[in-house]
Amino acid sequence: MISFVLPFPPSVNGLFPGDGKRRWASKPYKAWRVEAGASVPNETVKGHYALMIRFDRPDRRARDCANYEKAVSDLLVSKGVVEDDSLCDRLILEWTGPDPIKPAKAHVSLDAVTGPLAPINFQSQRAA
Repeated sequence: MISFVLPFPPSVNGLFPGDGKRRWASKPYKAWRVEAGASVPNETVKGHYALMIRFDRPDRRARDCANYEKAVSDLLVSKGVVEDDSLCDRLILEWTGPDPIKPAKAHVSLDAVTGPLAPINFQSQRAA
């Protein structure tokens, strides 16, 4: 199991602006990749893997935590932690809680998947 903490990522909506003909990485996304890349451990998971990302809420605005996964997954590939994000067999995304945390972070855990995955025992209540 590999676990580490990253700065809160940019939304997928702002990663690659374009002019209708081509797209490029935005300046905030490039800056985040440099900052976040320094926090990624020099470890690898070969083959299929399971990924959990727990996001701190940066503020009280309504946000979709799925919009922040892509930047993290692409960083894992670019840093060589995983071979390809298509090998992710299980993806769990959640907020750490209802209240904002400053500075907001992304708490990342991943592990190799070596066989069939058991169903998740879904729990819809927050821990006390």
